[in-house]
Formats: sequence, structure tokens, C-alpha cells
Amino acid sequence: MLLRYVFEFLREFGTNLYTTVVVACARKTDPALWYTLFHPRYAAGKPRALFELCLATGSLSVASSYLRVIQFMEGESDARRAALQCLDLCLKLNNLELLRDLMRFLEPSPTLSRSGATQEMPPETHITPPPSFSTTTTTTTTTTTTAAKIDELENAEIRKQVEGHTTGGYNLREEQFVLDDTLARYARKLLVAHDLRSLVLFAKITRHRLRNWLIRERKKAAIVEDFPAALAQLHEAFSIPHPTHFPLDHLYLDALHSMQDYSTIYFPSSDFLLRELEEGESDEEDVAGGGRGVLLFSLSASAPSSGNVLRSNELFEDSWQDTSISRSFKDLEYLLQEMLHADCAGWALLLATILFRVPTIVSVLEKHPIFWKVYRPMLEAEQARGYSDLLMHLLKYFSML
Repeated sequence: MLLRYVFEFLREFGTNLYTTVVVACARKTDPALWYTLFHPRYAAGKPRALFELCLATGSLSVASSYLRVIQFMEGESDARRAALQCLDLCLKLNNLELLRDLMRFLEPSPTLSRSGATQEMPPETHITPPPSFSTTTTTTTTTTTTAAKIDELENAEIRKQVEGHTTGGYNLREEQFVLDDTLARYARKLLVAHDLRSLVLFAKITRHRLRNWLIRERKKAAIVEDFPAALAQLHEAFSIPHPTHFPLDHLYLDALHSMQDYSTIYFPSSDFLLRELEEGESDEEDVAGGGRGVLLFSLSASAPSSGNVLRSNELFEDSWQDTSISRSFKDLEYLLQEMLHADCAGWALLLATILFRVPTIVSVLEKHPIFWKVYRPMLEAEQARGYSDLLMHLLKYFSML
């Protein structure tokens, strides 16, 4: 009975402190004792009820601490549904630190229930995008459109099931839908805000492919309406200065650009970028498969693995908090690759511009000549010499437009 008096005493200090102390004590105790700690006769409260109380009061980190307790006492299915509730609030609050832990908890992998039976987790969803921006065919577009319509009908059916499922855990299909839908809505929010840096960070933490979200939003949130503002936002978000040089010798091929190339364009009188790269280099050279200073992504490299989830070496999971300028260039390269795969022409053009991918710029403008009407005035208005020289070079191709 003494335990009951302890809980009554703790309640005198308010809900936040009570729920925090209870779960902190539980997590430091052997799980075998949790049934005693949360037994009705001691009036501590059910773990799920305390979890809901934390969500209602906005104590997200405390609520997430209850997930393991719920998993052990109420089952895997209930715990994963609770984690999805946490995930939704986590993204509404832009709490990317906690997002990392929640994604680990929700990671699809076989788990062992208390009964010892192995529970299967939702399978990966494989989406095969067009092989490249410039080679997308009418047949591929038609197939993609048809597949999208089928997915839309299936999703509408699952959404009805989810909305009618008010208690207990989700089945595997429902859980996968809720997870994908929650992540996609946040990705759309970032696209609407043109916050591509956070979008890359979000993809790193969740280990999901950007192209799948981009394909869904390419005719909606991924459309660029104000080119000059979007280019300026890219420079600011990724801390990239305006270019001072246009070294033609480096830029004719759409192969890997090295940090030496970007250093020449953006830092011609300093070896700052190369020194920064040397200080941050560890295992990245070996993983990238290139020489010293070579960027991770190349449009001419072998195609990355298909599917919804990234391999760990594709975005360097351990580097998700790296905000160096060399990291910025790598992220911009990755963004360009994904925008091209998703056929997001406006963003692809701007990313190719800031990266000085001349053949890609030409390819996009040839396929979408209407962009020239806004792209040329944008470069003409730029004060940076690098962009002025780039325009002069492009005029050789588009003097007739």
C-alpha cells in the first residue's frame, strides 16, 4: 500500500511531474516489475492512459518514454500506434531530434512479442522512378500516371479503414499507410515553404527517398513560381555565396564535380573549402568511391538502389547534423539527382544553376523552353559575375528563343 501513497503524493505536484517521475522510475526498473508498478491496486494509472495524458499536455519527450512500457505491457501493435501518434505531434512541433528516435522505434524489422512469436513488419514500398530527367518517355509517364491512380484509390480505401479504427493497434497495411502519409504531409509542408535544406535533413533522418515525395508533389507543392526568390533562398539556406567565377574548363561534362571545382567558382582567392573538407574527411572517400574531394552524387554514376528506404551509405546517416559548406554541396548534388528523377523541372534548373551543371541546365531549358522567359531575366538581374558569365555562355545555345 505504501506505493499507492507515493503515487498520491506525486500527484500533488501536477500532471507533468507525475507522468515524468513515473516513467523515469519504470525505465530504470526491471521490466518484470512493471506489472507491479502499474497494477490497478496501486493506482499509478495505465501506461497508455498516462501516455495520452502526456500528449494532451504537450509533453512529447515524456510521452515517447512510455513507448517501451506500452510495448511490453500492452503489445507491439498498440505501441506502434502510439509511436505514430508521437510522430505526428513530433513533426507538427518540428522536433527532428526526437524524430530520429521514433523512426528507429518504427523501423521495419522482425520483433519478438511476449509470447515469443515473431511478428512481421510492413514490407518496403518499391517505386521505380524514370531513369533520368531527359529520357522520360510517354509510355513511362502513362504507366506512372496509371499506377498513381491505382494507389490513390487504394489509399482512399485504407484511409477509411484507419479513420474507423478508433481503438487498439493498426494492422500492417494500415500502419504503413499512416506512417507514409504522416511523412509525406511533412515533406509537402517543407516543399511549400521551399525549405529544401530541412527536406534533405528530414530524408536523412527518416532514411526515405526524396524522389517518392517529389513525384507525388511535382505538379503541386514542388512547382517553383518565383525563380529569383527560390534561387536566393537556396543560397541562404545552404550558406553558399554568390559565384565570382565561371571556369568553363571544369563545367562542360556532367560528371562528378570536385571540391576543387566549387572552390574555384565560389572561393577563388581562398582554399577555405578544401581545408574544411580535409578537416571533415574520414570514411567518406571510401564510401563515395571517388578520389580526394569528390562529391558523393553523380548524374552519370550508376543508378542508386530502388525502393522507398535509403541505404545507409547513400546520405551518410552519421552526418545528418553536419552543416559545413562542403556538406551543403553534397546535399545540393543529391537534391539535383532526386529532382531530375522526379521530373521537378523548375527546382532541377535552379539546383543545376547553383551547381553550374551546364549540360543539365541546357537539357532542362530545351525540354521546357518556357522557363527561358523567367530564367534569363533572373540571371540578368544577378550581380554576381559568375552568373553573368553563365548567361553569356547560355546565350550561345538559346539566342533564337
